[in-house]
Amino acid sequence: MIIRRRQIDAFSEYQMKDFCKRMAVYLRTTFPEKCTNMAEKPLSDLIKSGIAKARSYQLKTERELTMYLTLSVGLGPDLHESDDLLWARKLLYDQSMDGVVRMGFIFKLLAQQNAMAVGARD
Repeated sequence: MIIRRRQIDAFSEYQMKDFCKRMAVYLRTTFPEKCTNMAEKPLSDLIKSGIAKARSYQLKTERELTMYLTLSVGLGPDLHESDDLLWARKLLYDQSMDGVVRMGFIFKLLAQQNAMAVGARD
């Protein structure tokens, strides 16, 4: 059996559409205040642009893309511009580590920052 390139492309396109649909449900559930009232097209555009940006950091697997989109929606557009998040961008560009490991470090460091901020308020 020979699988042609257009068959592979069609399957990949189907997988991406399916992933985007699942991400829309996930983001609406995880970030209801940001995504629940967002119309389908803007949310789809947000997901697609997030995937494109994630790929620029060499994040490719569904797990890596999900982690990146979670981070991106959670932190907002400042992720790529804020001086406060320069350390996160450096980790995103660090190709010496696997994408899941890089994302894990970012989530861990953000959790530590949040814990310190909460502790400072108490």
